[in-house]
Amino acid sequence: MPHVKPLLIKFLIYSLIIRFVLLFFGFLLSSLLILSALLSIVTYVLGDRIVFPLKGNWFAAVMNGVIVFLGILIWIGPSNGLYFSTIGGALFVAFVVAVCEWFIHSYVISKINRDDRDPIYD
Repeated sequence: MPHVKPLLIKFLIYSLIIRFVLLFFGFLLSSLLILSALLSIVTYVLGDRIVFPLKGNWFAAVMNGVIVFLGILIWIGPSNGLYFSTIGGALFVAFVVAVCEWFIHSYVISKINRDDRDPIYD
């Protein structure tokens, strides 16, 4: 149960960022929500549960940004092609996600771990 809050926070932030940037490329809202859910789960498992305890906040935030960048390119590449605008949009989303991830990790460490007394990132 302690994993629900960070996943929900990630999903909300990812869906807002991805929706605002990638809706301009003509994607449906439902496909962007599916992409947000998949990226939230993958970055939580790989970045937050595996990399964060080993390397720390900055490295995990950058890695989550890279995962989001590659995930968006894999998601939108076959339908739109890899043009400068799609790569630029994916890079912008990845940068904003990496910055937000640093704050998510800080929040989870300070707030959620103290409330539940069960370390999430240990």
